[in-house]
Amino acid sequence: MSKVGSTAAGIIVSVLIVASVGVLGYYQFAIAPNITTTTTPINLGNITTIRINITVGAATKTTDAYAPNPVRLVIDKNNSVIFFNVDIQGGVGVFHTATANMTIGGSPVFDTGNLNAGDIGGPILLKTPGTYNYFCRLHPTTMRGTIVVVAAGG
Repeated sequence: MSKVGSTAAGIIVSVLIVASVGVLGYYQFAIAPNITTTTTPINLGNITTIRINITVGAATKTTDAYAPNPVRLVIDKNNSVIFFNVDIQGGVGVFHTATANMTIGGSPVFDTGNLNAGDIGGPILLKTPGTYNYFCRLHPTTMRGTIVVVAAGG
C-alpha cells in the first residue's frame, strides 16, 4: 500500500470515529427520553405508588442499584411500586429486571421482565405484609433490593 493510500485510510477511519461519537452524543442528549431520577410518589387511584429507580451504572452496584432502597410500604396506603430504568451509559440503554426472590408455585411473586432505559415495570401491588427481597435477573450478584410491607398502623 502506498503512503498516500495509508494516509487516506487513516483520515477515513478518523472521520468515522468522530462521526460515531457525534451520533451517540446526539442520541443521548437530543433523542433519548428525558429521564429523571425523582422518587416522588405517584397517585394511582386511592393507593399511592412508589417509584423505584434502577440507577445509572446499576450493574456494578449492590444496594445502590435501586433507589430508594430499602422501601417501606403500608397496606392500603402505598403498597404499590413501579420500577423505572434510568440506566443509560454512553447513550445506550442497559437492560435490567426487578425480580422477587420469593416464589409462589415456582414463579416469582413479581418480575418486571427486561426493562430497557426509559421503560417502566409495574405497578406491582403487594398485599401481604413481609419482606420482599428482589434482584436483577441479568445482574443477580450485583443488583439487590428490599421492599418491606407492613399492615396499616404498623
